[in-house]
Amino acid sequence: MMKKLILVSALLGSMLIAGAAELIHLKMDFSRPGWNEILSPQGGETTVRDGELSLSAGSSVVTPYFPLTPGELEVRGIAAGNLTLRIHFLRGGNHRDPGTEVGIRSVQTEKDGNFLFRIPVADSPAGSDGFRLEISGAPGKKARLRALEIKLAAGDGITINGDPFFQNELGRDHWLVESGKSRILSDTGHFRGKLLEMTDAGTIVSPRFAYRGEQLTIGLWGMQENLRKGAGQPEWAYACVQILLFDRKGKEISHIDLTPIQAGALPWKYYCRTFEPDSWPRNTESFAIASRIFPGATGTVRLGAVSVIRRGEAAVRPPYRAEGGKIRIGTGKPGEVFSPIWQCADMSFAGDAAQKPMRHALRELRRIGVRHLRLREFMQGQRLVKSIAPDGSFELDYSLLDKTFDYVVRELGYQLTVTVETTPNQLSVMPGPDDYVYAHPYPPRDLKIWRNILQAVVGHWIDRYGKACVAEWTFECWNEPNASYFFKGTEAEFAEIFGAYLDALTEIERKHDIRLQIGTMSAAGVTPWFFSCLEKARAIGKLDAIDALSLHLYAGFIGSMGTFAGDVGRMRRIASEYPPMENRPIYITEYNASTMSDSRLDTVTNAAFFVKANRIFLDEKVARAYFFAVCDHLWTGNNHHFEGGLGLFTKTAIPKPVLNALTLLNRFEGCRRLPVNSSNDPFDAIAGVDETGTVRVLLTTFDERRPEETAAARLRLELDWTGRSRNIAPRLIRVDSRHANSHAAYREAGSPTITAHPDVTPFRQAGEMKSEPVTKFRFSGDKLLIDLEPELNSVTCVEIAPAERL
Repeated sequence: MMKKLILVSALLGSMLIAGAAELIHLKMDFSRPGWNEILSPQGGETTVRDGELSLSAGSSVVTPYFPLTPGELEVRGIAAGNLTLRIHFLRGGNHRDPGTEVGIRSVQTEKDGNFLFRIPVADSPAGSDGFRLEISGAPGKKARLRALEIKLAAGDGITINGDPFFQNELGRDHWLVESGKSRILSDTGHFRGKLLEMTDAGTIVSPRFAYRGEQLTIGLWGMQENLRKGAGQPEWAYACVQILLFDRKGKEISHIDLTPIQAGALPWKYYCRTFEPDSWPRNTESFAIASRIFPGATGTVRLGAVSVIRRGEAAVRPPYRAEGGKIRIGTGKPGEVFSPIWQCADMSFAGDAAQKPMRHALRELRRIGVRHLRLREFMQGQRLVKSIAPDGSFELDYSLLDKTFDYVVRELGYQLTVTVETTPNQLSVMPGPDDYVYAHPYPPRDLKIWRNILQAVVGHWIDRYGKACVAEWTFECWNEPNASYFFKGTEAEFAEIFGAYLDALTEIERKHDIRLQIGTMSAAGVTPWFFSCLEKARAIGKLDAIDALSLHLYAGFIGSMGTFAGDVGRMRRIASEYPPMENRPIYITEYNASTMSDSRLDTVTNAAFFVKANRIFLDEKVARAYFFAVCDHLWTGNNHHFEGGLGLFTKTAIPKPVLNALTLLNRFEGCRRLPVNSSNDPFDAIAGVDETGTVRVLLTTFDERRPEETAAARLRLELDWTGRSRNIAPRLIRVDSRHANSHAAYREAGSPTITAHPDVTPFRQAGEMKSEPVTKFRFSGDKLLIDLEPELNSVTCVEIAPAERL
């Protein structure tokens, strides 16, 4: 039971939490214009006269979305007549969308006089991360609001930017003018402190603040007028407040957009992000806040109350020393048998299975042990729907779909992860110019027909491949619907689609006496859309039908490792609010270092990344991790074999170094995991022992600070060898810049075009792995010591078999 809110008479000048950092401090002045940009009238008659806001019977005003952070929320004011104050607690909201309401707390003010409305954030409804304030008159009566103040104190946080309210002149100490026209406005109206105004192109930046991995909350008030980009400038070149990240040499390595980039006008809104500990790239040593109107753009931007709040201590990270390190491995008490979570891959579009390079790659993956294959886009991409009649009946054409599925299921024996999408063109709320459009992201106009088509298709698969086969498949509803590129509808519309998907599959279970593996949407990250989908499932009594939670993770070569672990934890926290979802497996149905073209995706750096990511997934008890993708996109026009794509194979079916990392991980199937302790980053490992006593160690030197570096380092393996035979001949396999590296061979050949060098055989051969003896090892007491010199951003597999297997 939540504690009641406290309403007491108080003077407007009383303090909140002594010494606490303030994230929000809004003080409405109804004698000034612009109040209705912050308090939106909702029905009835709302007027301002003589500095008072008058609310007629049935009228109300509502604030925009505000974030909740640890601390205390306070609302105070002066009323004439009875007012009702309601705090709507929300989750998953932002400046564009208030999110899902999870609770309301309301208080009736006294007839006249001062009021104070206070609640510790810890007492807000479970799961809430934001709020909106609604103020209304009592039923059948008018009321007036003479003053209103909203504060959110950030608990134990410390404000680290020295001039958050622009009290001092620009160009000194706290806010530096790099270019452009700007000024400080002292006539601020509704905001604490002064405002910064920028006119036309320019940049103002804060000092740099040290970063050591601690939690940060950054928020500000912002608005813009008449923003236009310059002729010939990029599409994004309007204005933005950005968080700039710098390495130890002061080089800018990344930025994070805090405000939206769009043309025209934006009313006053509050923008805020909280960054969990250690969620920024490992090589971030400092950061700054920059307000920019990009070159050539015209218009006005105003900012106020720019708060940078630091909480707690820095995240606990292993020390970093790239020159060398030590990895200790305990062999005395092996853990559980490995769950081969890495034996999964995403081929993307189902239709690509007809292409020769994809078929070669799929055969190779199956040969090395990959068993789970994700594919999508069959409802429209495989030309499934032949016609839909006005009465809702339809005719389906399975000819193309059967060829695709026969190959991957019957010939290769994959267990499929089938992503149900997109809308058949004939059924769309916004049909394309013809029925041959490949993918159609708009919602269906009739969910009953969409559901019936899905039932027909799954029933066809059961008839064609058998119940035992289809029962091993996993189903998902849509690929990244929360990313606008893949779904052109609203969150509410998708929740209805998800409900129809659950209805269809559970009806199939009943009709065919089969237990399907039913997953959620395949989401882009840990999105608030999970709340609306799970709420829909609960509302229709189908929450128990969901068997797995599915999401995608990408965070870049610099920044993924902390993000991956944190996002899995966030997903578990959401699931815990919907019993029995907290016990459901988590499938990462897409992951890679990047979502964009990046030359490092072709190199051994991605192999090292792959091993490190899977070590984290194992620790976080992820059930499956699907690498994206099988091949680089086959439809690109680039005429080079390697093009920085996301595949395990190039679009000409050359295996990349990352495929070798997958192959080496497969050697752990059936092994029991051994504990690993690393002295320092970037050295890490996965270790295991099989039934014969063979110990395997897969080393990764993935360096988040310097992912391009290939310098050699010194590393010592220290294995507990108590009671084991010393008659050994350890061997190793290297995947680095000079070994098992198809991309290096391609570069040495001059990076020829596909046209000039169509024969991929030499590059495939260069990527083959070869075993070598370990030359430097010795025993010290009960320890086996192996000295290695691996390159940074490489992979090394060490195997130590007992004497009888030599």
